[in-house]
Amino acid sequence: MWARHTGPVTHRASGSNQYQSRAAALDPAQPAEDLLGQAAGTSRRCGEVWGTRCQALVGPPEFAHDQHPNLESRKAAAAGRDTPPSTLETLAQDPDQYVRWDVAENRNTPPDVLERLAHDPDPDIRRGVAGNRRAPPGVLEQLAQDPECSVRRGAAQNREAQPRTLERLAQDPSRNVRIWAARHVNTPPNALTALTQDPSRGVSIRATRNRSTPPSTLERLAQKPERDIRTGVAGNRSTPPAILETLAQDSDRHVRREVAGNPNTPPAVVERLALDPDKEVRYGAAQNPSTPPDVIRRLAQDTDEEVRIGTAQNPKAPPDILEQLAQDPNPEMRSAVTQNPACPAYLRAMLQLADEQS
Repeated sequence: MWARHTGPVTHRASGSNQYQSRAAALDPAQPAEDLLGQAAGTSRRCGEVWGTRCQALVGPPEFAHDQHPNLESRKAAAAGRDTPPSTLETLAQDPDQYVRWDVAENRNTPPDVLERLAHDPDPDIRRGVAGNRRAPPGVLEQLAQDPECSVRRGAAQNREAQPRTLERLAQDPSRNVRIWAARHVNTPPNALTALTQDPSRGVSIRATRNRSTPPSTLERLAQKPERDIRTGVAGNRSTPPAILETLAQDSDRHVRREVAGNPNTPPAVVERLALDPDKEVRYGAAQNPSTPPDVIRRLAQDTDEEVRIGTAQNPKAPPDILEQLAQDPNPEMRSAVTQNPACPAYLRAMLQLADEQS
């Protein structure tokens, strides 16, 4: 029935090997035997490609990949985007840890299967569940109390983590877990306020930059003597305009630069900062989508090239300004214009054609 592959089973590939594996998976001329022999060493992203190719090679889902004697084929199926939930349910009981790991990370895996895998004795599998957006809230709450730090960190990184879970993680003994709780948009305001006072500077800075941190907390932090704290407040898009106006007069250029680039900064304040003697501050204003059009035009004539490049990157830059900047011989300037979503289609086509001919 199944041709058993007898080649060596390898560990997961990393770095350039993953790109080579992905390229091989996409190559329609790659022999079937070679495909099955290489599939074991792939990352999750490569595994999804392997899943599609190997499915075509060994048969459709009804032929039960979960019972295939070839380990590499089961791994490919466990990582495949199109693998049926029923197959993933069976693969979740596979004796091989890498198969179960891929099932735990697969977004097609049913919530009840993820709930079972959350009790797997292997911490890597539990970590895979913790990072899966389909993991039920109760499962994430459970994994937030896991004895393994990497599992709790996975729960803190999960975009679907609920406020109650994040509140617990914000008090985690591990600095790495608290850092991710401090970054999460769903972390409750009271927990973020506490994290701004965390003994670890890495944690407190990230909480300062979190858009869910209460304005009253940001107002207090804006008066701190530490430059990096004030810089974090200056760059936070939830910082009230009145506080940004005060920080615009800060003696530190890093703070003023963040205020200049903050879309929440009042236009009149951005206009003043566009005249700042420091080029980094003017660069912040040049990039800011809230910068008034007439200020953008002035900055497009700035004596500093980096400031002009910032103008070319501004999604609100007028088309005629982008046309003007596109005449610059600097490849970085032309690239900035081409990548700008405001760049007219005809101008982008002209620049791309010129690049191809050069």
